[in-house]
Amino acid sequence: KNPFQLDSKKVIDSSSSLEAKLFEYINCPLAKRNSKNEAELLHLYISHVHILNSAYALGSLKEEDQLIKSLDERLLIFMQAIKQTAQTYLKYADYLFLKLSMGEKKAIHILPVIYRKVLMMEKTNKEAKVKLAIWYISATDETASNFRGLIENAEEYIEDLDDIDRFNAYLWYSIYYMKCYQEAKGFMYLEAANKLFPKNVYVAHLWNQYRAGSLRMDD
Repeated sequence: KNPFQLDSKKVIDSSSSLEAKLFEYINCPLAKRNSKNEAELLHLYISHVHILNSAYALGSLKEEDQLIKSLDERLLIFMQAIKQTAQTYLKYADYLFLKLSMGEKKAIHILPVIYRKVLMMEKTNKEAKVKLAIWYISATDETASNFRGLIENAEEYIEDLDDIDRFNAYLWYSIYYMKCYQEAKGFMYLEAANKLFPKNVYVAHLWNQYRAGSLRMDD
C-alpha cells in the first residue's frame, strides 16, 4: 500500500484545523497579531500541503483535484498575509519545487527569488545556498561559466543538510557533473545517493538514464 493512503484523511483533517487557526490569526487587528506564532503555524501548514500534493502526484488522491486546488489557493493567501521567516520561505520553496515536478512551470521563476530572500535574511543559510545551486542545475544550462561558480561553491554544504535534502542534492550534483563531462564525480554522487537510500527508484531511474545517454531527471 502507498503510505499516503493511510494518512491522507488524517492530514486533510489536520490541515483544515490549521487553516481555521491561520484565518483566525490574520483576521485579528494588526496590533494583536503575533508574527512568530503565525510563522510557526504557517510552516506546519505548508508541510501538510506538501504532503497532500505529494500524495496527489503519486496517485493516492486521484479524485481530489478540488482539494488540491483549494489548498494551493489558501496557501497563497497565507503566504501573502503572514510575515515570512527563512524557515517558512524554505518550506514553501520545497512545495514549489514539487509543483514544478508536477508540471507547473510558473514556479521556475519564483524559486530563485525565494532562495535569495532567505540569503538576505540569513546570508550563511546552507540549505538556501545548496537549493539555489540545485535550481540552476535543474532549470538552466549549468555548464555556463557564470553559474558553475555558484553551483560548485555551494557543494561544500551538502553534507550539512538533512537526509532527504542531501539525497536530492546528491542526485542533482550527479547530473551536474555528468553534464560537465566529469563522469567519476557524477557516479560518485549517484553512489552516495544509493548508499543513503539503497535501491531507491530515483537512483535506478537516473542510472538507466545515464546508460541511455540522457542526463535528465524528468525523461
